[in-house]
Amino acid sequence: MSTPLNEPKLFALSQANKMIPVLEGIFKELIPLKRTIENQQAEIDALEIILDENTPKVRAELFEKSREFNELVDEFNDWIKQVEHTGAILKDVDQGLVDFYGLVEGKMVFLCWKLGEPIVAHWHEIGSGFAQRKEILQKES
Repeated sequence: MSTPLNEPKLFALSQANKMIPVLEGIFKELIPLKRTIENQQAEIDALEIILDENTPKVRAELFEKSREFNELVDEFNDWIKQVEHTGAILKDVDQGLVDFYGLVEGKMVFLCWKLGEPIVAHWHEIGSGFAQRKEILQKES
């Protein structure tokens, strides 16, 4: 059953935990792709610095690097869309942080997961972040 576009998908703890293998697979692609994009951007920036109207070779290389960069960014955005499609919220690619809307003691919160953690074991208030997360007690599933 889908939720209206503006309404967040609420996850039970068990549902969030079932998402972990999917998210791990996505991060396996996203993290190195982000590094490649950052390196490509640095190369483009360097080429733009040395670009001169009389250097067709540099211009051609810049054009090719820019084309590759745009393809990488499109691929990166496709991976982000896959996360969004699940209803999860990607908070930080580098750290592998993901939040899920959930309920704790009847209050809407974020269930919080970090890449490398075997299960979703923490939550935090919607207005706070990773540093304020608290351990989930078993009865809060």
